[in-house]
Amino acid sequence: MKQKQKIPHQLIDGLWSAWCIGSVIGIWPRFIEPYMLFEKKIEQQVEKLPPALDGMKILFFSDLHLCSHTSKRFLSKIERRINSHRPHLILYGGDFLTRSQLIHTDLLLHFFSSLKASHGCFCILGNHDYSSYVSINEKGETAVVGDKEEHFLSKSFRKIFSSSTRILFPSEPLLPPHEGLVEKIDATPFRLLHNESCTVEVNGERLNICGLGDLWTGNFAPAKAFQEYDATLPGIVLSHNPDSFDLLNDYPGDVVLSGHTHGGQVNLPGFWKPLCPLNNKSYRAGTFYQGSKMLHVTRGVGGPYPFRWCAPPELTVLTLKRGKA
Repeated sequence: MKQKQKIPHQLIDGLWSAWCIGSVIGIWPRFIEPYMLFEKKIEQQVEKLPPALDGMKILFFSDLHLCSHTSKRFLSKIERRINSHRPHLILYGGDFLTRSQLIHTDLLLHFFSSLKASHGCFCILGNHDYSSYVSINEKGETAVVGDKEEHFLSKSFRKIFSSSTRILFPSEPLLPPHEGLVEKIDATPFRLLHNESCTVEVNGERLNICGLGDLWTGNFAPAKAFQEYDATLPGIVLSHNPDSFDLLNDYPGDVVLSGHTHGGQVNLPGFWKPLCPLNNKSYRAGTFYQGSKMLHVTRGVGGPYPFRWCAPPELTVLTLKRGKA
């Protein structure tokens, strides 16, 4: 029996780009919207915030997905916009890579080394950032996909016309972090928090920063991550997948910051739900509350393929204020 020949990704990219150029509706989501950059400004009241931290500015972004489609010009735009805010902290929500492929390392190092925050830069990993790529199979189970991953476009069409399935999360780690990526992160001003907490000092007062491992890869371990968390202090929690928010009810933290969804990426009726990789589809993008705890889900700045429809890239500027949430 002859093995079915796989269509090269480069051919699919070329045909898709040609269609987008030749059609009126294809130009915007392929060539314009992916390179726009919006800002989401949020003021969050934190009851136990010390006076010295009132007005603290945090710049949060996620989902760069460095790959062959990454635009140097767009990265420069992101860099200038982030640094223009002169934030106290810069936080990154994971997915440095696309399908666990570490390429353009000089670009990665230059970009993350160019970002400046007066009191530190911190990051976590996404499901693309482990030793092999983890995604969802047809049964709705997280699985190691690796190099067998189909093209973004064919995968998207298959999801649209398939029946929805609830995602099942692994209870044990499927994979370790990508060693090469971790080495590159260590060479930048960013500190990787992988199921660990630390404190930063601003104006003589301290703030918790907690970073969790990825949910899909089985690395989500809050019991370990919060061991060094000082519950008497306010705190920010980084967790790549917003489905994790419902699993953090018994843990401290005032603000949870997530990415992963790209804001739905294609926000058209009948299309966005199958493409949104969440059990709780309401967490596609935006700000949500459970008691005094806030979740903010960013649309991110990139993607495995430059295609966005009614989900433009965004940066989040979070300002902490004293007061009851």
